[in-house]
Amino acid sequence: MQTDAKLAFPNSDFNRQLISLVIPIALQNLISASVIMVDVLMLGSVNQSAMSAVSLAGQVTFVLTLFYMGLATGVGILTAQYWGKNDIGAIQRVLNNAWPFSLGISLVFFLISLCFSDMLMRIFTNDSDLITYGSHFLRLISFSYIAMGFSQMYLSTMKSMENVRISALISTLCLMLNIAFNAICIFLLFPGMPERAIMGVALSTVCARFIELGCCVLYSATRGRVRFRLPFRDEMECNLRKDFLKYILPVQANYMIWGGGIDCDNRYYGAC
Repeated sequence: MQTDAKLAFPNSDFNRQLISLVIPIALQNLISASVIMVDVLMLGSVNQSAMSAVSLAGQVTFVLTLFYMGLATGVGILTAQYWGKNDIGAIQRVLNNAWPFSLGISLVFFLISLCFSDMLMRIFTNDSDLITYGSHFLRLISFSYIAMGFSQMYLSTMKSMENVRISALISTLCLMLNIAFNAICIFLLFPGMPERAIMGVALSTVCARFIELGCCVLYSATRGRVRFRLPFRDEMECNLRKDFLKYILPVQANYMIWGGGIDCDNRYYGAC
């Protein structure tokens, strides 16, 4: 009977294992993308201008997320290959190659958002109130990009090493803390003060992102099989870097074209 059942459902074990991996990965990606959305929705209780300004400013974070998605794809492909071989040393080198790229892009977005926030907001709107609110939000939230430059690559590596539950748990903690901090700022500290509420919400997101990074560092130092380390300078590292770039560049181009299409649609319908 057991043999007949296996013949009738040859992939049942595989499907169960696939579902146990896919659901936490989808949940973690959804949570990561929801952080700015939570800021926007909660600021809707302050006033419409605050919500609109943060929504527009969030487009900068959206573009940065597209870069993370491309890098995460390269990390996932290479990590999965070496995880199947149980080659932890190679996976460590994949992470060594990934986080400097991620951090470099994050620093570029950090500097632009910090120094040219008004200019960025003028790309999206001509409304002076929205520009003022959005620039305040951008300047503060730009500090979260530094934490994300590290944490997003580590979480991507964890997912490809079948640690999807831990990765989802860390992202969930970040989201819950963000919601709690937002509520304190909006409803307790700065009720009826939109400009201060926006800055409080931005600071809440920064704190939540650095706590997320702290959880990644703590896990890597205590239980993780890979850790944050500087790249090695040897032939294997160079070969891995070439493979990494080979995988991420086409995917990155695809994400940027896709993101550009969404942004153009948003501007068109927003103008209408």
